Amino acid sequence: MEIIDNKQGRLLGDEIKKRISSETSMFLSTGYFSIYAFLFLKDKLKDIKEVEILLLTDPVQNSPAGVSLRNCVLLFGDNSEQELQNQLLLRNASEECAVWLKKKARISTLIIPNSFGMKMLVLENNDGNNIAVNTNLSDFTATTLGYVASDNIHCNILQTELPAVGQFKNLFSQVWNNPVMSKDIKQYMLSSLELGYRDYSPDFLYYYTLHHIFNESLKDFDNDKLIKTRTGFKDKRIWQKLYKFQK
Repeated sequence: MEIIDNKQGRLLGDEIKKRISSETSMFLSTGYFSIYAFLFLKDKLKDIKEVEILLLTDPVQNSPAGVSLRNCVLLFGDNSEQELQNQLLLRNASEECAVWLKKKARISTLIIPNSFGMKMLVLENNDGNNIAVNTNLSDFTATTLGYVASDNIHCNILQTELPAVGQFKNLFSQVWNNPVMSKDIKQYMLSSLELGYRDYSPDFLYYYTLHHIFNESLKDFDNDKLIKTRTGFKDKRIWQKLYKFQK
């Protein structure tokens, strides 16, 4: 057993890469799956034999107003991956990840959220070069893999002894193979990823941008309140020069 904290030149992501080949099966349980973690491992993952991903919360249940990726499954990165988000990698990363998941992965989620709380990754190889990683509270992100600098202490427990790896795999399989505990959501995940790379109309992008700039202050722009204050803003030249869709 070893602890990899991503602080001393040894990164969890590199340990995973060493053990992935065309004969590798990967089993992952995580709160959410970030496309940026995939991006750093993609050269190895594209040749992997198979992948099973178990999400520990149900993104469908956690989306009362429809698909809400940032709040539910965080496919598009968490706050620690802000630097990667700013590099405008979203479209390519989303599309490449979707193609890979469609070809290689099976994806399920817990029917009862948090009924299985272990976040882990298991790699099985025909040559016995197997590992199990208990990431504790950390999810499958570029930060957890060590490719994004973080002040947080990561306690990734790496197991290479075959009996220990087998125990982790058995725990995973007990949940994965139980239809009372887990259900397939692969199509939902692929549809969600499509939001990151499909083409959008200029109107949609305009309104989407306005929403994210002003959504916190929309409550201050109630029409009745504005009228009651008699500000006269609609008489201003700036207002009159706006197009109808802007008004």
